[in-house]
Amino acid sequence: MAELWNADSLWRIDMARRRARALQELTWSFLPRTFASTGVPSDWPLSGFAMLARACGTLSSVMALIPQRRAGDAAVLARTLVEEVVSFAWIAIDPASNADAWLRWDRRQRLKLDNDMRDMGAPAVLLYSGCSSQRSRSICPEWRARQMRSSPGFTSRSRHRTEATRSV
Repeated sequence: MAELWNADSLWRIDMARRRARALQELTWSFLPRTFASTGVPSDWPLSGFAMLARACGTLSSVMALIPQRRAGDAAVLARTLVEEVVSFAWIAIDPASNADAWLRWDRRQRLKLDNDMRDMGAPAVLLYSGCSSQRSRSICPEWRARQMRSSPGFTSRSRHRTEATRSV
């Protein structure tokens, strides 16, 4: 159902559209770029530019919903956009430490999502790809389960949460 907006709301939407378009043009004026990369997901500035590109794409999606008068859907995406921009800004303050910290947080959130989906009987979100490298061992549930069993305070719920082997 299309939402009805008054003249003031339409004026604000038009101003937001103009500003969004200008921001997108600025972003696309220096993207795409080519960087040498180590292949590490937290490699900065490559990851930073990828985050900017993603935020720009999310902004495009928000703006595409406006002519359809789907403010609720646009608001959900706008919330995602705010989270993307805040994450980018926080990482940009100190990429050397914050990029890795954000990546660890993101992996934990993905594991939680996967666990919740499995608990509800849904298919796994994450696929297992092994725990061979040092970096993947830090997030691999099988490896973490072994670590948790050898640490004090291990509970069966913790084991249940980590016993399914998967990787991000």
